[in-house]
Amino acid sequence: MMRDGPEETVVTSMVEVIEVGQDHAGKVLTSLVVKPGETPAGGNMGARWTGVLTMFRRALCEALSGSEEKLMVGGIPICAVDLEAVRSEFHKTCVAHAGGTDEKQDTRKKRFYRAVERAQILNLIGVRVEPSGRTLVWLAEAQAYAG
Repeated sequence: MMRDGPEETVVTSMVEVIEVGQDHAGKVLTSLVVKPGETPAGGNMGARWTGVLTMFRRALCEALSGSEEKLMVGGIPICAVDLEAVRSEFHKTCVAHAGGTDEKQDTRKKRFYRAVERAQILNLIGVRVEPSGRTLVWLAEAQAYAG
């Protein structure tokens, strides 16, 4: 995590093992050196599907499996799905520990929209809002590896 600078700045690196000598028994001692790395093609910089994002990804994959929606993103055909279909799948599997039914539904709704926002910030998903107001989403890795 970068402490100073804009949040959008991404610094990638790789670790290389180097020999630094031998111990008293003749065993080789090693250390790690951090070197500049290349940015992965997907652009998600190693972002992970963790926590509630895992539930969101499952719902997105389930909704995508039933979708026949295709759109062109950067000249690449991508399978996409209406965000409402993803929300419906998410709500089917999201456990909410709250008082009444309305509170549980509100908890699910908040978790879902936080997950969507986080997944978009981490470049885990692509999003397109159509002129009609309908929102389409897709897995960003599909965009990176399609073709």
